[in-house]
Amino acid sequence: MYRSGTVMAWNVFRFCTALRGLGSIMILLVLAVVGVTYYAVVVSNYFPALYDGGLASLSALAVLILFHVLVSFSKNCNLSGN
Repeated sequence: MYRSGTVMAWNVFRFCTALRGLGSIMILLVLAVVGVTYYAVVVSNYFPALYDGGLASLSALAVLILFHVLVSFSKNCNLSGN
């Protein structure tokens, strides 16, 4: 807090560094949840189905390709609306 003439001025932006650190932790938390979800859905369910052979292998391959194509579309989309 410092004096600007006769009025006390408050520095409300001093809390921004803590919020930036909290935001970084939240980003890491979201990435961890995405990683665990990817492992639970793709690695533990569809990768073993690829090695079974037959129709199960073909359907697992189609689901994996579709999943990764949709993920790449959502990652590369423009969300600004311009």
